[in-house]
Amino acid sequence: MRRILLPLALLILLSACSSVRPPVLGSELFQDQWYGPRPALISAEQVLATSPAMEQFLEQEVLPRSKKTELRLALFQAISQNNRISLEYDASLTRNATQAFEAKTGNCLSLVLMTSALAKKLGLQVDYRHVLLDTLWQQADQLVLATGHVNIALGRYRQAYMYRSDDNDALVIDFLPPPEAIKYPSFSISEARILAMYFNNRAAESIQQARLNDAYWYAKSAIEQDPGFLPALNTLGVIYQRGQHYQLASQIYRQVLALAPDYLPTLSNLQDNLYRSGDSAGARQIQAQLTQLHYQEPFRHFQTGKALYQQASFTAARNAFQEQLSITPQHTESYHWLAMTYLQLGDTAKANQQLVLARESATTVQTRQRFDLKLQALRAALH
Repeated sequence: MRRILLPLALLILLSACSSVRPPVLGSELFQDQWYGPRPALISAEQVLATSPAMEQFLEQEVLPRSKKTELRLALFQAISQNNRISLEYDASLTRNATQAFEAKTGNCLSLVLMTSALAKKLGLQVDYRHVLLDTLWQQADQLVLATGHVNIALGRYRQAYMYRSDDNDALVIDFLPPPEAIKYPSFSISEARILAMYFNNRAAESIQQARLNDAYWYAKSAIEQDPGFLPALNTLGVIYQRGQHYQLASQIYRQVLALAPDYLPTLSNLQDNLYRSGDSAGARQIQAQLTQLHYQEPFRHFQTGKALYQQASFTAARNAFQEQLSITPQHTESYHWLAMTYLQLGDTAKANQQLVLARESATTVQTRQRFDLKLQALRAALH
């Protein structure tokens, strides 16, 4: 799962800026004194640590299988077969390796961390992969997120995916269905980059929960792990902006743009930051640059549709939500609002269809459960 930042949103996991040279960071970018003490839980060592339960799993489930097949395949089979772990995708929290194993859920990054920790304990070679999927836009409160994808390869890497492995190929373990994962190219990233992604995700999640102290320390940890990971710098800028430290936020955004001048998330954040700080002329200048780059807010049709719905203009609202879904076809809330709109238009069959799509596109267990209840209520009302 990858993510990106727009007006008060943030690139959380993967970035098109992966190959930029690491910036030289000034000490003034970090203002520890503005925040509480660094939480002990923010530790790189903990991210890939194994628990006694994980080590027991290797002893009881993986090593016995390795007597009949190669070790990396034994690990994959133990994870994926017979419901030994019963993994379920859940994007609500980026868990570390131990947490993902205990919860039996996680986003793709959490599940990659878990697999890596288990593989390294077995002495297997690990290769982290950034998968070049199409951008998946999501909206969370006042944050706009662009989500991406990572997977993990065990052994020598060649263009092989998780159900294709032999002694000469890598075994790629991907937590998307194979027909999806196998279509997309990928490239290796370092363990430092994976750790930076983890901390950056946790920073974004902390911002969503209005825990700016934790968000600051997570973002700083991400930058310490990988100074060249520009999304982490972008996230730090968002944290300062949320704290109304507009001058320092602008300084960080401009440092990102010095390395990646057309990086839309940071350009959009800088425009918003300048506007909020009272620099209208500077904001207009950045807006002109965004216009030249053909930037449009990802969820403008969704916001229009909500406004039209609240005005009881249901046909126009339906059109707006459909337009939004043509741009962001996995946006759960657009399906949800479109379903409500169809109910207002008296089309219960299409309302049911949109609720099913909302449920299928949901990225958290709680959201899927919420739509299960809505579907049950709708179907009960029809009988």
